[in-house]
Formats: sequence, C-alpha cells, structure tokens
Amino acid sequence: MGSESRPRIDKRNVSVIAAVLVIFASAVFSHIGSLKNGWVMDDFAVIAGNEYVREWDSFKMLLTKDYFLMPFPVKTGARPLTLASLALDTALHKGKEYGYHLTNILLHGLNSVLVFFVALFVLGKRGVLNSLETRNPRLETVAYAFFAALVFALHPITAEPVNVASFRGDLLSGFFYIGAVVFMAAAAELRMPALYAGSLGFFALGMLTKETAVTFPLAALVYFSVFKREELKTGFLRVFIIAGFIIALSIFLFWSERVSYRLHNVLYLAIVGGVSPLSGAWAYFNTVFASFWHNALALVLPAGLSVEYQFAISRDAPVPGAISGFMVFAALIFVLFMARNKTIRFGLGFLVAAYLPFSNLIPLTNVACDRYMYLPLVGFSIIAAELLRLFVKKNGIAGMGAAVLVLSLFASGTVSYGKNFRKMYPLYLNAARVSPENPKARYNLGLAYMGNGDYRAALKEFNAAETLSPLFNKSDIWLSMAECHGKLGETGKAKEYYVRLIRTYPRKEAYNGLADIFWKEKKTAQVVALLEESVKILPDPFSYNNLGACHAKYGNFGKAAVYFEKAVNLKPDYVEAWCSLINSHERLGDNKKVQQETDRMATLFLANGWSLPEVPADER
Repeated sequence: MGSESRPRIDKRNVSVIAAVLVIFASAVFSHIGSLKNGWVMDDFAVIAGNEYVREWDSFKMLLTKDYFLMPFPVKTGARPLTLASLALDTALHKGKEYGYHLTNILLHGLNSVLVFFVALFVLGKRGVLNSLETRNPRLETVAYAFFAALVFALHPITAEPVNVASFRGDLLSGFFYIGAVVFMAAAAELRMPALYAGSLGFFALGMLTKETAVTFPLAALVYFSVFKREELKTGFLRVFIIAGFIIALSIFLFWSERVSYRLHNVLYLAIVGGVSPLSGAWAYFNTVFASFWHNALALVLPAGLSVEYQFAISRDAPVPGAISGFMVFAALIFVLFMARNKTIRFGLGFLVAAYLPFSNLIPLTNVACDRYMYLPLVGFSIIAAELLRLFVKKNGIAGMGAAVLVLSLFASGTVSYGKNFRKMYPLYLNAARVSPENPKARYNLGLAYMGNGDYRAALKEFNAAETLSPLFNKSDIWLSMAECHGKLGETGKAKEYYVRLIRTYPRKEAYNGLADIFWKEKKTAQVVALLEESVKILPDPFSYNNLGACHAKYGNFGKAAVYFEKAVNLKPDYVEAWCSLINSHERLGDNKKVQQETDRMATLFLANGWSLPEVPADER
C-alpha cells in the first residue's frame, strides 16, 4: 500500500505565527503588574472626574451635532476616539481601575505586533523583503523583525504610557499610526492599491485619537523616498501623499478649535527658574537640543526615568546638553540622507518624523516626557534590529548573546520602573529625586504625602514648591497647606491660608474649608455666610445640605427645607438630605408635604434600585 503524501508546512509561516504570539505575550506580561495600579497623574481629571467618561449617557451627548461639530470644554474632547475608548472601558468594567489598565496593556501588545510587521517590510539586505512576491519572508528577516518588535515591547520608556490609564491616546494613536504604515507598506510591496484606502482610514482615526499622529504623511514620504523613489513620481502615490496631508490639515483644524493652546506659556516648570524657551535665541536653541539629547539618551540608555524632568537652560550661551544634542542630530540627518543602508535610513526618517510634535520647535509646557517617545521608539527599534544584523554578520554568536542581554535588561527595567506607578507616593518620590528643583514634582510629592497621612512631610514639599516658583499653582498650594494644617489641628494656620485664598483666589474649596472650621467652633452665622458664597461659585448638594443644617439649628425649618430640597434635586440618592427634608416639613407641621416628599423619595429610590431608607424616629 502506497504511503499518502503529507502536505508540507512552510517553516517560514510557522515562524511568523510563533513570533507574533511571543511578541504579544512579552508585551503583555512585561506590563501585567499595571493591573494593580490605581489612579495617578492625569487619571483623576481625565477619567475619575470626567463625567463624559464615567457616564455613558454623557458620552453619547458628544456624538450629537451640537457637541461634535462645535467647540466644547470637555477634558480630552479634542480626542473623541480616546474619550470613546475610555467610556467603553467604564461600561465594560463598571469603572474599575484594572479595566482601563487591561485595555492599555492589550493595546501595547497589538502595537508591538504591528511593529513586527513594519519591520518585516523594511529589514533585509536591500531594505525590502527579497521574497515579498511569494508573501513568505525569509527566516533571517523574521528573526530580526522579531528582535525589533521585542525592543519596542520591552523598552522601559513604554512604562509611562502603558501604566497610566489616561495616557490611552498615546497607545491608541500609536495603533492607528503604525497600522497605517503596515497598510501602506503592504499596498506598495504586495501590489494591492486598495490597501492605500485602509492606510488613509487608519491615519484619520489616529488623528481623532491624538493630534500628534499628524506626522504620518511625513513618515509615508520617508518610506517611498527610501524604498520606492521611482514610484513616487507616479500620479497615484502623489495623490496618496497629498490626501494624507489634506486629512492631517482638516483634522488638525478640528483639534485646534477644541484646545486652548498657546505658543508661549508663562511658566515652564521643567526648566530651572522657569526660563521661557522664547526668551532668547540661545534659550530656544538650548531647549530644542537639550531635550533632544535627553530623549536620545532615554532611548539608548533608559536609566533614571521619571514622570518629571528638569533642564538647566541659559539665555546667554549654549549648554553642554544642547551642544551634544545638536551634534547628534546633525549626525543623524547626515546619515539619513547619505547612508547606503536603506533600513537605517528609514528607521531614522521614521524616528525624526514621529518626534517632530515633541521636538519643542513649538515649545511644550512639559519639555520632555517618556510617553512622547512611544512612536519614535518604532524607528529606534528598526535601527536596533538592523545594527544587530550587521553585528551578528561580523561577530556571530556573540551578537545573539548581546541581543538577549539587551532584551533582558529592558524587560527588567520595565518591570522594575512600572512598580512606581502603583500609587502616587513612589511615583512622585522618584520624580522629586530625579528633578529636585522642579516645583511640580515637589508639589505632587506633597499630595502623595497627604494621601499617606504624613502632613508634616507634605507641608515641607508644598513650601519647597512655592519657594522654587512663586508663580506656580499658588492657589492649589495654599489650599493643600490649609488642609494639612487642619488635619494637624493647627486651625489658626489653616484659617490663615483659607482667608488668604478667599481674598486672593476666591474658590469654592476655601469657603467650604473655612466653613468646616467655624462649624466645629459653633459659629453658625459665619458658616452660613461662607456656604452661601460657596454655592454662588458652584452649587453642590453637600453645601446646600450644610446650609439646611445651619438653618435647622436655629429653628428656621422653612428655610432649611428649601436648602435640603436643593440638595436632593442635585443628588437624588442623598439619604441624609432626604431625611432632613422630611423632618423639616414634619417640624413645620406640614403633614401633606411630609407625605409628598416621602412618596417622591420612595418612587425615585425604587425606580433606580436603591435601598429605601427610613427616616430616623429620633430626628422627628
């Protein structure tokens, strides 16, 4: 009996599938610790305190023409897809922190896989795959593309965007940006023009996720200039590039209508002394190239990473970091235009294009942040893979050992640094250590100490922040200092800061804080006056409830009932205010109103599935 022939499995296809699985798993597991993270940094404003993220019905309002086509003051409102993804996490995970972090981890895993496919298209002796026509990349190319993707997946600089839930925009725009490159390269190399539409579509989605995706047309131009220079002369590719620039301009204008962005800020906290980059030619030169030098070092030697950095900038002469940055940048531009190795040229071109929004050519308030380097890391990873190929070619097995060592160090650094993001205290302690003269770092460390109940240490940090920059966030610093003194029982000091705030920066929290002190001192008249000023700034149920309690204390139950009713109207599940409202009407002898309010409370609570309270008999 003749043996049946078995179909042969192409090892190259198996290697691609295996590489994809390992890359995704490596990216996920190197950041899996972030599932234990709480809220840090921008999470409080962008997620925890953003009703358009926390409430699905509020988010749906953004899709109406009155909101979507008009400017609106919504946190991250100029990035509607980022907002949508966070709102979806709220719906899927009931607002639990781990849900937002899980999505970030998975997105980073997908992005790492996309980097693998970008690398497949550009790695090799001629800069493109030798066997693309058969759609089966050589095993050597798969191996180096695998290394490039692992560099991206495991690099410690990815810890910040992955570990901070509110930095979703960097990951999601990265997905669309890198995906657009994959579609574009596939269309060009596989002769499938229809994929260009997919590339433009992904780019448009990336722009609606984060405006820094605007540089994709430049990345596309780099690709075709390096690998397809002759084809760039064809009308079809010109239309593709022009369409990319049109999309970029259109969506950028959409973004600019929704963001209050100034080309010049009063304070640059990441610069010692708050020196403005636009205060002189050397100040501008130093800011641009010192930040470039810092970011280049962070890619090559990712040690000493932090969420806050600090730069010593001079208005009178170039500083050493800026000189180093200028020399490195000049060398990279020379290599970009003169090198024969197409892979390195593409990697450098991609890195420069993706870096432009963060280059401080238009000065940024945060001069440097790790998350800014998330997309430029793609270009760096491709360069690293090509350099590894050249090194292995000359040194054999020693090169592979070096690759394993680099990846191991990156993975270890990512896991270790990622632990800082669990809570505010270790994160800002590290930031203050790296940038001790940055007032923002010191202020945030003070907040972290407050969260830990160490109010003396918090006061020390707030004082340091105020001394370093008298113009920085003064109202927040004074408010925090008032709260610390209050917690320490130093009511005199607390009053001093609250009064200073009310006179200089009138804000609701100052009126409420001072009212709390006077309440404990049984100075009800002062409490009423302060709370009435508080609700003029912003009505809230708790202030109305406290006003009602003050009037009830004086036996003025009619006025008390007015304030209690305002409280429950703003917060229908406010049990204490409901009970006080019903008791006030009972003290007035208005049994009809008692029954009406009791029935209204019961109807609301039952309709919403809330536990129906009983009005305490001892309050009647």
